[in-house]
Amino acid sequence: MTEYKERMDAKKKKKQLIILGIVILIGIIGFFVLHYLFQDRLEALRADQAKSTIEDIYVASVKYKKENGKWPSSLNELEDMGYWLVSKSANYNWDFYLVGKRAIRAISRYKMAGGAGKTVDYVIAEDKFIGYGSPEEGEIVNFKELEN
Repeated sequence: MTEYKERMDAKKKKKQLIILGIVILIGIIGFFVLHYLFQDRLEALRADQAKSTIEDIYVASVKYKKENGKWPSSLNELEDMGYWLVSKSANYNWDFYLVGKRAIRAISRYKMAGGAGKTVDYVIAEDKFIGYGSPEEGEIVNFKELEN
């Protein structure tokens, strides 16, 4: 009778291990599926900080142009003349640049959770964001309304 009980216990343990393995496998697959499904949203959230700062730069640049008759040549010029000051948190994750009168660019630093080298561009003539955290066709933002 004990031999029979031992065999039954061994079969029961084997079934439990198989069920545990299946549950772990489902959990791993579920993790990767959720990660894939929410990857775009995570990128958009990480890019929001850069986009908000780019909006501030655009507003400061428009104000600078109204008061000085020309577009600023650099962000240093905006900072030196008191039109704009980058926040510490934005500066921690992103580097910002004026690309002539065409665009304002943010490039992520290695400290940003999404990794270094991610680019967010605000294309001034098209009034939209392109790049990291934006849909392929770009994201219209209507900053031009801020000029008035």
